[in-house]
Amino acid sequence: ATVSEMVHDPLKPEGKVFFAFEFVGAIMIFFSWYPTNLRNVYIGDDAKVCGISWVSLRQYIPAMGMLMLSTITTVPSAQATICDEFCIFLHLFGAA
Repeated sequence: ATVSEMVHDPLKPEGKVFFAFEFVGAIMIFFSWYPTNLRNVYIGDDAKVCGISWVSLRQYIPAMGMLMLSTITTVPSAQATICDEFCIFLHLFGAA
């Protein structure tokens, strides 16, 4: 079983703890500005992807993925309905 399957129920203690730590961690990364404040991470604003600086993408994309992981719960594949399959897809997209 995956970690996501083990903590899929937000009413159980492990689901509550997973949500809290994942959500708080994502918010902290989102507001940290670590790509511009840490010398070993900052590469300058010259590198751009589709007109957006690479530094900005490094700050926002991982945090959005973590938020998706914490808020979109999954169920074990054997119990999944069509709606659950869509949620699993979104959850995995956030993990990627």
